[in-house]
Amino acid sequence: MHKSRVDRLNFIVEFLISAPVTFDELQSAVELKFGANIKERQLRKDIQFLRDEGIDGFPLKIKVKNGQYSISENWGININRLTLNERATIPFLLELIEPYQNISAVKLLWKHLISVESEILDATNVAESVVFGYPYVDLKEVVLKKIEDFLIAIEKQYAVIFNYTRVQLGAVSDSKFKDLNYTEQIIYPMQVRSYMGRFYIVGILCKFNPSPSDIRTFAIDAIGRGPEKYEIDMPIESSKGFKFSDHPPIDFNWDSLAKRTGLINYFSNAIGIFRDYRKHLQPVAVKRWFMGWAANWVVTYPLHSSQQIIKTDECGNIFVQIEVYDTPDLDGLLARFGELCMSDDEYRVKILSEDVGL
Repeated sequence: MHKSRVDRLNFIVEFLISAPVTFDELQSAVELKFGANIKERQLRKDIQFLRDEGIDGFPLKIKVKNGQYSISENWGININRLTLNERATIPFLLELIEPYQNISAVKLLWKHLISVESEILDATNVAESVVFGYPYVDLKEVVLKKIEDFLIAIEKQYAVIFNYTRVQLGAVSDSKFKDLNYTEQIIYPMQVRSYMGRFYIVGILCKFNPSPSDIRTFAIDAIGRGPEKYEIDMPIESSKGFKFSDHPPIDFNWDSLAKRTGLINYFSNAIGIFRDYRKHLQPVAVKRWFMGWAANWVVTYPLHSSQQIIKTDECGNIFVQIEVYDTPDLDGLLARFGELCMSDDEYRVKILSEDVGL
C-alpha cells in the first residue's frame, strides 16, 4: 500500500476516535490535511477498507449513528506513546499471554504487539514467570468458546444462564455422576479472570437490587454439565419465570452494578480468585518469614501490593506482612513455599534449635 494512503487511513482513524463526525466534516478534514483531490468515492472506500481490513490487519468497528461516524472501541496500543520502561515490560507480557493467544480478546492484543516487536525488546529475552511453577494450560476449544461467549455477554451487557458443576466435584471421574450433580445459574457476567492457568467468570446473581454478597465466581471449564448439555444461553423474563430465547435478553448496566456491588475493589485485597463476601469482610495482617530462595522470590515478585518487609535477619531471611483476606487461595500460595515459609513462632523455634545445635 502506498505511504500516502497509509497516512490518510491513520489520520481518518485518529479523527474518528476524537469525536463523532459527519461524513462532510470528515471529508473537509481530510481535504484540509491532504489536499482537495480526495474525492467522496475514495473516502468511502477508505472507510470500508478500515471496516474490512483496519490498521495492521485489525478491522475497526466504524458505526454511523444519527448521521455521524465514530469508532466504537479502542483499536490498539500506540507503541510510540509508551515510555522506555513501559516498553521494557512488553516482552514479559508476551511470554505470559502466549498460551492464551487463541482467545479472541487476547488475539487482537497479541497480534498488535507482535507486529511492532522490532520496535521494542526481543520477545525471547524475558524474565521468569511471576508465579513459580505456573502450569502451562492447553486450553480446549470448548473452553475458549465459553470464554468468548462470556466476553461477548459482558460487552453486550446481558445476563446469561448455564449449568454448573461445583469445583469440588470436578475431579470425580464418573461423567454421569457429574451430569446429575449440577446447579442452574443465572448471572450478570462482569469479568473474566484467570488464576494459576484456570479461567473464571465473575458474575452477580440475577436478582432485584443485588449487593456485594451476590457476587459469585465460577470455573469456566466446569460449566455446561447436565442432561440438556447446553453451554451458555440468554434468559428472558416471562410470566412463568425464566425461559430461553435468542431475543430479547435480560439487559443490565455494567457500570451501575459494578458501583452498587463494589466489584472494582472486590478483589483488591484478595490472593487468588475466590472470596466469600460473607466470610471475608475485612483484610487481616498476615505475617510470614521467608527463607533462602523464597526470600529472594517475594522481594522480586511481591505477594501483594500491600507487602511490607518488617525486618531482615543476618542470613538474608525476611519477615513480611501483607493485608489480605484469609482465603483458601492464600493458604495455597503460602504452602507452595513449603518449609521456607513459616510463622514468627516457627521461625523463633527454628533459630533456637540451630543455636543449640539440635
